Amino acid sequence: MAAYLVGAIILIYGIFQIAGGAKVYKTSKGKGILSIVCGVLSVIVSIISFTHPVLTMISAGYMIAFSVLMQGINMIVLGINFGKTEN
Repeated sequence: MAAYLVGAIILIYGIFQIAGGAKVYKTSKGKGILSIVCGVLSVIVSIISFTHPVLTMISAGYMIAFSVLMQGINMIVLGINFGKTEN
């Protein structure tokens, strides 16, 4: 059950990140592409966790760390570019 919960959380995060990336893409292509790529990778990780729950339980720490790392990189990029306007 915990494997499916981890997969569901990562799936929801990935969907929201793709949606946010599509919205940001209109103003900044670099930030938008990064968000979309991170979101797609999150969705792939969640699909793996749904199809292989035993593998998910063995590697749950790595999967969560991977998701947090992607989120951290995305936040750093957004923080660096916060307040900058592109023409």
